[in-house]
Amino acid sequence: MATFTPVQAQKMTLSGSGATATATSIVLTSMKQIDGSTTLTMADFGSIGYGVLEPGTSREETISFTGITQNASGTATLTGVTRGLKFVSDYTQDTALRQAHAGGTIFILTNPSVYYNEFVTKKNQENIAGVKTFTTIPKTSAGDPIADEDLVRKKYVDDNVAGGTVSHNKVVVAGTAGVTIAAGELIYFDATDDEWKLCDADLTATVDRVLLGIAQGSGIDGGAITDGVLLYGIDDNQSGMTIGDTMYASNTAGAIASTAGTIEVEVGIAKSATELYFSPRYASTPKADEIDAMAGTSGTPSSTNKFVTEDDPEYGKFEKFIFGETIAVGEAVYLKASDQKVYKTDASFDDERIHSFVGIAKEAGDADETKKVVVSGIITGLSGLTAGSRYYLSDTAGAIATTPGTYKKHVGIATLTTALIVQNQANFSDFGAPVRAKDTEYQNGNNWRMIMVTVNLSSGAAVNQALLKIGVASPAATVISRVSSDSSTVSNDFSQIAVMIPPKYYYKLVTGSGTIVVGYWYEIDLRW
Repeated sequence: MATFTPVQAQKMTLSGSGATATATSIVLTSMKQIDGSTTLTMADFGSIGYGVLEPGTSREETISFTGITQNASGTATLTGVTRGLKFVSDYTQDTALRQAHAGGTIFILTNPSVYYNEFVTKKNQENIAGVKTFTTIPKTSAGDPIADEDLVRKKYVDDNVAGGTVSHNKVVVAGTAGVTIAAGELIYFDATDDEWKLCDADLTATVDRVLLGIAQGSGIDGGAITDGVLLYGIDDNQSGMTIGDTMYASNTAGAIASTAGTIEVEVGIAKSATELYFSPRYASTPKADEIDAMAGTSGTPSSTNKFVTEDDPEYGKFEKFIFGETIAVGEAVYLKASDQKVYKTDASFDDERIHSFVGIAKEAGDADETKKVVVSGIITGLSGLTAGSRYYLSDTAGAIATTPGTYKKHVGIATLTTALIVQNQANFSDFGAPVRAKDTEYQNGNNWRMIMVTVNLSSGAAVNQALLKIGVASPAATVISRVSSDSSTVSNDFSQIAVMIPPKYYYKLVTGSGTIVVGYWYEIDLRW
């Protein structure tokens, strides 16, 4: 920073032959303080000094200098000399004022007009360099600041920032455009490349839970946005608005409209036809669909009543599945292994249609739609249930009933006429003759199965035998369990067979010898 300090010195003269009109170094016979012994250095002057050659004559010339060299001979050389400074403002160099000066010419450090230009004039408008420290608070007749450039007192700042009313119209930051942008367009900050791009209410990623702004000027891809980006405050780049209207992000890229776009995002309120109180929603506020979800009332949650309270519980755990056919709310579904889609259950079949039961449809849908299925816990919104009753898969596709279908599969307990606790438990099937009978081959489903059979070994033969055969292919041939009586004198000998059947295996109970009668036949499908 340039500095200037006034200096008083002896009258001096030019050394030797003097100085030409264009010389930028001038040699003096000496350069000392008033005492005549202390030499002067440039540090005494600061960064610049002023002097006059041939003062009081028609050849008077004002100069400035930026360096002093004290020579061994006792002379002193002024360096960085600027010649012919004007006598009136603007005090710059005028080549017509430069003079040649002979040796012995008088040179003095005095106060030419340019010298006073280094000082502040209280009546002039001036740019003042350097730090000025005031021992008392400067005052203005205007009092509190009004214009952007007004001086502000610390007390005024404390009073207003620390709990007082702060008056400001806008918060604007610098920004780089990611596309071509015009003043007044609604834009969002793309954190992937640190650029601002046009908002579009058709596209969630450009308006919902992103930092929004309004361009205060134009910009092109990769270039700075003129006058920056408004983050909050009054924007005066709009047109055609109605005072008091709530304004929204539009489906037209960059536009602001009085009607909401596809993604409903409020950006402010119209102050006038051309001015907008810009106060957009950001990530700390709920998303548009979350706000919609809070509009529910007490009762059963639904697509139009999503607000959940203790008065309208929805406790069931659900998963999303692709539907393989049209399925209604409340219908039981199973997961088909061949395409990984869900279909309606059917207890008429001893296969995946009951063994692969996954839950109760929470939403209705058609084939290839992805919908919710409650796999455990409470599902509500049903009808016609008997509170406290157990429910099973029915022989009617997708239906559940208090009476098991042909093949027994328990799926839950009704808590209300409209609610069911879904329980996908191990499948216990109670098969008694003639549903399960000896000398008849059956095939296991997709899971391990426990077989428990009570056999009556009647008298009349030396040995009465019952054999349980299994096989990976039909007919079942391998005997894995055998019960028999040891004497023809034994009558009504009840014995039990209990075995595990692997998935997909074939099995049947046959007579090994004598006479056997099936008492009870139980099967447990070991699937959870």
